[in-house]
Amino acid sequence: ALFAALLAALAAQSALAVDRSKFRTCQDTGFCRRHRSKAVEAKWALDPKSLSFAGATLSGRLDGGEAGAPPLSLTVRLLDTGAARIRVVENDGRAPRWESPDVVLEDALRDSSDAAQVRADDAVVRAAAGETTSLPADSDATLLHWTSASGRRQLAAVRFAPFSVDVYSEGKHVVAVNSQGNFYFEHRRVQNEAAAEAASAALGSGGSAGSGRRILDWGEDGKPIYADGDDDAASAEAAPAEGQGDASGTQLLSNSESEEGMGAESFGGHTDNRPHGPTSVGVDTAFPGSTHVYGIPEHADTLALRATAPGSSEAGAHSEPYRLYNLDVFEYELHNPMALYGSIPVMIAHGQGRTAGVFWNNPSETFVDVAKASPGASARWMSESGVFDLTVMPGPSAREVFRQYTAMTGTQAMPPRFALGYHQCRWNYKDEADVAAVDAKFEEHSFPYDVLWLDIEHTDGKRYFSWDKALFPEPAAMQNRLAERGRKMVTIVDPHIKRDSSWRIHTEATDKGLYIKSKDGGDFEGWCWPGSSSYLDFTAPHVRDWWAQQFSLQNYQGSTGSLYTWNDMNEPSVFNGPEVSMHKESKSLGGVEHREWHNLYGLYQQMATARGQELRVADGNTRPFVLSRAFFAGSQRYGAIWTGDNAAHWDHLRIAAPMLMSISLSGLSFAGADVGGFFENPDTELMIRWYQAGAFQPFFRAHAHIDTKRREPWLFGDEVLANLRSTVRTRYALLPFWYTQFYHTHASGEPVIAPLWVDYPTDETTFAMETQWLIGSDLMVRPVVDAGATTADVYFPGTEQWLDVASMERLAPGRATVAAPLDKIPVYQRAGSVVPRQVRPRRCSALMANDPFTLTVFLDSAGKASGDLYLDDGISYDFQRSKSFRLRRFDFEGRVLKSSLAAGSKAFAVANSIERIVVVGLGAAPAKAFATNQDGAETEVDFAYDASKDVVTVRKPGVKAAYDFSVRFE
Repeated sequence: ALFAALLAALAAQSALAVDRSKFRTCQDTGFCRRHRSKAVEAKWALDPKSLSFAGATLSGRLDGGEAGAPPLSLTVRLLDTGAARIRVVENDGRAPRWESPDVVLEDALRDSSDAAQVRADDAVVRAAAGETTSLPADSDATLLHWTSASGRRQLAAVRFAPFSVDVYSEGKHVVAVNSQGNFYFEHRRVQNEAAAEAASAALGSGGSAGSGRRILDWGEDGKPIYADGDDDAASAEAAPAEGQGDASGTQLLSNSESEEGMGAESFGGHTDNRPHGPTSVGVDTAFPGSTHVYGIPEHADTLALRATAPGSSEAGAHSEPYRLYNLDVFEYELHNPMALYGSIPVMIAHGQGRTAGVFWNNPSETFVDVAKASPGASARWMSESGVFDLTVMPGPSAREVFRQYTAMTGTQAMPPRFALGYHQCRWNYKDEADVAAVDAKFEEHSFPYDVLWLDIEHTDGKRYFSWDKALFPEPAAMQNRLAERGRKMVTIVDPHIKRDSSWRIHTEATDKGLYIKSKDGGDFEGWCWPGSSSYLDFTAPHVRDWWAQQFSLQNYQGSTGSLYTWNDMNEPSVFNGPEVSMHKESKSLGGVEHREWHNLYGLYQQMATARGQELRVADGNTRPFVLSRAFFAGSQRYGAIWTGDNAAHWDHLRIAAPMLMSISLSGLSFAGADVGGFFENPDTELMIRWYQAGAFQPFFRAHAHIDTKRREPWLFGDEVLANLRSTVRTRYALLPFWYTQFYHTHASGEPVIAPLWVDYPTDETTFAMETQWLIGSDLMVRPVVDAGATTADVYFPGTEQWLDVASMERLAPGRATVAAPLDKIPVYQRAGSVVPRQVRPRRCSALMANDPFTLTVFLDSAGKASGDLYLDDGISYDFQRSKSFRLRRFDFEGRVLKSSLAAGSKAFAVANSIERIVVVGLGAAPAKAFATNQDGAETEVDFAYDASKDVVTVRKPGVKAAYDFSVRFE
């Protein structure tokens, strides 16, 4: 009876939308109210007598602030990328505020080689700031000049009173820091002990008052599940409360300050005592001349951020600021600035011919207000704690901003090649027979896929690193059977650890003291899938090392080298916690409150998991694949993420594109959305359209909730099966192109997918466009995302034609309505490009390893085209360790296609041939064609010409993909 009640309650909850009452708004949050409800009265000034300049760093002291505020230390460091890093920390002799050593790649940063303090009348000033720019007098500011490694001339004007920084690049004012006077740095104070205790008692200690009703479990939506099946929370018996934390500090809060939310706060029956008092920091950043701002994911909202600042008159403006606080939001809403699973505090601004950005390196809870008033967009950053660490990225091009940001936080990890294939997942494939049957069906229908996933039900009672032996008695043999066909498996390994004294993982973590601590110093306990759980402190290096060791084949019994990992619920999700997460007063093993590092928890778990996969082999020479739900700046170094638990609705398909582009612009390219929608059941049309969109997004996985109908591709009938198979085969044919784009993002930081404005920065039509995207620079995708649609409105940017990759029809620049029946994906190749493919149908990517390549060469109006192809072994780090890779450069000019070795490549022996070269736009049939191989031998080759489409096809030219060759048309 109890089990039936539990199932009934779960079913009832699955029909609910997000419960907004579970999640705080700015008005519910003291520090955000303080920043937003009034102008900041604390005016900070830079003492010019304190200034010193050494190397490429300006140092000084800031005075002012609130009454009793200690002075602050300022540094402005000028980097060779062209970026300027501005840091402000307390200078009061007390222990410094906590900072993560693992977000910014400090050892990789390089100072500008020519940075200098200059005077306003120096010749270099006008070149950087512009001839007509009004600059402050030397008595009011100090000017810093530096040149980026790419030759860009930059200037920073650091004003004394009030403190502000203006950054110029190549004659344009690109970023203004604190131009609106919102620089804010609260100093630590605490409540009177008696007042704190009284406030805590008045506000409650967490949970809901109960009347003895029995709680069977807690749902992911943060609601209790009762034995009587009633979902009325008013009479719930509380689960064990989280720890609270203790106070420290030397100054006391006044009564008025406590009332302003500087002291204890309560929300949803949980109390945060804030033992260190107010510690928030904030500032405004303006982007002169920029009309649109992007980034600060993750939000289910438009690509171009909407205005949120109080008083905004822009149509569609939000009344709430964008929130960055990693949360498990059950059935999230769309077009909303609410926090979701990940947070990347980077914003990119764009206007006519200019791009700039800022990186606010702060992992505590953050709100961001956006304004769109003239002379440009602006943002106000408001964080609960941490230090002031702002990097200005002056561009002035989008690609330079990407390089400036990823020089700070790292580029996207180069994935193993199989990870770019199709992934099949659901909650849950129930046993080994089910796995075998699904795999057999893929084989039967010649439907390509690379990875089969197992959700939480594969474990022994939600004990991760284990198997339910009744359902999965021979897990290694199961994985090996998949591996024999070239396929992999992924299992879920969440961060919450079941508190079971008979389970090795828990007892070892307890004995070694690896768990996050509650206020009272005991191991933190919260509720998640296994029931009562504790959470490992991944901020501690020795805990990450221990976690990594659990992935060894010896420790993870039943695992093999072809098993990879899914880190879910790592915001972290705590079903009975405040906002379905962890109490902020919980502490790391180093005694640092959870509020300081909340948004880093998922990054740290993914980091440790990736290291664990590497350590499975003796030399660590295998690339990991780890999918994480939570993320922060720097997560790109460790694997992939997805957009969380979406729904089988057209609007969720529609929102996936702006969400993924926002994440990609923020440095994390390996991202996707669950194909088909996680919740509910898609109809056949939605399923078809979602596969079509998913096939052209970086991470391509179908996933579904346990309560949904089975939706493997063959269950929709033969016609739909054929359609989906064709779509997935299109993805596989383009794997060489995708893999090459991932190499470029790994090497340079440029996103794999991007909005059109990145490549067409002066075309205002593209600035807010979110229905189309580019893969690299050479393919443009415009999926159909509306029910019943048989056409699509497509915008073709630039001045050259675009090639429909399916029909080989050429389309002129501008707007067009194109036919888009259910078997059509509107995808276009840019004129002037060369796109590589492997077109032989295979059942997984491993079987394509020796397949030949097809090159599609689409000439521009000058008869030229270029492209490239990246080749390596697809799994090891040899491409880094010994430069064992080949990057082939293709150039077509003067009726000759040449392949040459790009700089940096070394020996990598592969025998793949070029079996087909398709040239579009030659103008007429050539008289003859000749191919020259790597040995210099020239041979006349056969070709066919389609006059109706102006397409020349050369078959079997007798050249190798990894070596120099040329094909000449007479």
